[in-house]
Amino acid sequence: MSKDLDLRKLLTFRLVALSREISHFNQRTLNPTDDLNIPQLRMLSLHYTLGRSSQSDIVKHTSRVDPGNTSRYMKSLVTKGYLKSVRDEKDKRLKWLKLTAKGKKIAERYLQKRYLHNEDLTTQFTQAELKQFDKLLAKAARFYEDQSG
Repeated sequence: MSKDLDLRKLLTFRLVALSREISHFNQRTLNPTDDLNIPQLRMLSLHYTLGRSSQSDIVKHTSRVDPGNTSRYMKSLVTKGYLKSVRDEKDKRLKWLKLTAKGKKIAERYLQKRYLHNEDLTTQFTQAELKQFDKLLAKAARFYEDQSG
C-alpha cells in the first residue's frame, strides 16, 4: 500500500472533519438549552427565519437532510413546546408549523450566539479572504449539485 494514500490529505475529509468540529463546538458552547440538539436548533432557527413554514419548506432549506429525521425532529419540537402545528385557515388539509413564544426565545438566543461566534471566527480573515472563501464554497457546492443531476 502506498504511503501517499493518506485520507487526512483529502479536501473532502478535511471539510467533513471541520463540519464535525463546528457541530461539536455548537453543541458544547452555543446551545442555549439542555433538551435540544444542534439539528433541532437549526430547524427551529429556520422556522424563525422563514416564519410560517411546513416540514417540506425546512427540508428544502437544509441540503440533503433525511425527511424521516426531519419529521422526528419536528414532532419532538412540537412535543417539547417549541413549535405548534396550525391548520391553514383557507385549506384545512394544510398544516403549518409556527414557533411558540418559547421556541422564538430559544431560536433568537441560538442565532445571536451563532452570529457572535461568526464575528469572532471571521476576524481571523481579511475581507478579500472571506470573499474568496465564499466563492470557493459556492464552487464546491455547484460541483456536488451537478453530480446529483
